[in-house]
Amino acid sequence: MQTFLAREHAVTDMIADIAAFMNKWIPLFIAENRSYLTLGVGCTGGHHRSVYIVEKLSTMIDNDTLKPQVKHRDM
Repeated sequence: MQTFLAREHAVTDMIADIAAFMNKWIPLFIAENRSYLTLGVGCTGGHHRSVYIVEKLSTMIDNDTLKPQVKHRDM
């Protein structure tokens, strides 16, 4: 499934867009001394694409201060 999703342009584009958004706005949250930021990704298709997306995003957050914690509600 991971290989399939890695080849899907819609999936890789979504991951890149979300990562860019997060990397743009995380410094503001840190500057305002926010204690946490929650990002939720859901999947309604039943194929656990959200698991793949979250795992990829957790490696793309580009910040030394923030250490992403990944929690999967359903897997």
